[in-house]
Amino acid sequence: MRISKRIGIVAVVFCAFLGVSAVDIAASENNNIYFQFWVKSFWGNGRVTEGRYRSTTDTNDAWKVQLKSSGEGEGTITNFWLENYDEENVTRDISAVAGEDAKYDKVKSGATERNLYLTGENNNYNGNSYSVWGYWDEETGIILN
Repeated sequence: MRISKRIGIVAVVFCAFLGVSAVDIAASENNNIYFQFWVKSFWGNGRVTEGRYRSTTDTNDAWKVQLKSSGEGEGTITNFWLENYDEENVTRDISAVAGEDAKYDKVKSGATERNLYLTGENNNYNGNSYSVWGYWDEETGIILN
């Protein structure tokens, strides 16, 4: 048996012994999940069409958003949060600036073990609608206290 195959078998047995699966381990990685959607005028919400399952029960396991580009232009602000399928907000807003680094925050208790959707709105109440794109993750493995 090749050494790499033996190491794989040992890893599976070890995970089974601990009572976790490889899926559980990978779930809290800090991933960059691409998003793109339209932000509607007069604080109308836009959101991703497919949710992501947040498997952790740790509300300190941060979610993140990085606004790479906005139809409003570089340096403009869009507010983002996570919500469940029924459009209940399960995080506080993050005011992301187009072109800046990712921002992280904790979630509320209603955000655990369910599908969540990245949602956004213009930080200004006006008639502008525009597209946004960037990266997000519903659970990053980064613990905020």
